Amino acid sequence: HSNDRTLNNKRLDEIAKARGKSPIETALEILKVTNPGATSFNMIEADIENFMKQPWVMTGSDGSGGHPRKWGTYPRKIREYVINRKVISMERMIQASSSQVAETFKLRDRGKLATGYFADVIILDPKTISDRSTYEQPELQAEGLRFILVNGKLEVDGGKYNGTLNGRTLRKISASE
Repeated sequence: HSNDRTLNNKRLDEIAKARGKSPIETALEILKVTNPGATSFNMIEADIENFMKQPWVMTGSDGSGGHPRKWGTYPRKIREYVINRKVISMERMIQASSSQVAETFKLRDRGKLATGYFADVIILDPKTISDRSTYEQPELQAEGLRFILVNGKLEVDGGKYNGTLNGRTLRKISASE
């Protein structure tokens, strides 16, 4: 079944009201004729903050197309949880986004600034770092990212993307490696 694009970026309660039905009836109706994607708003801020403080939690994004976290996960975490709310330190944010991820997934030569390692480096402005992406405009680039090096090559220079693609696809690593 093809997806009904008239449902994009609409809340279930809005669709149900427009159809004069309950949200449950509307959801079942939609599921009968299409294969929809949905965004659930069921997370509690206190839980998010508590999880973030745990030593086993890493920073990541599922990268789904219409979600603002695809482009805004890291800037949002820095702005909201490091700078504004002081839930975690900048050091913990960096560790949860780099060395902990590399160690967990056994990514050799990544996650640290060290001789022989791939140089993935972000220089940001703590006064202006902020996510700008929204559900309506999920691909708005973040602010405050001054310089970004990917594999040792400049991709963002003075806050402007230069059009290069220096990244590499990381293939799954077997447990025996």
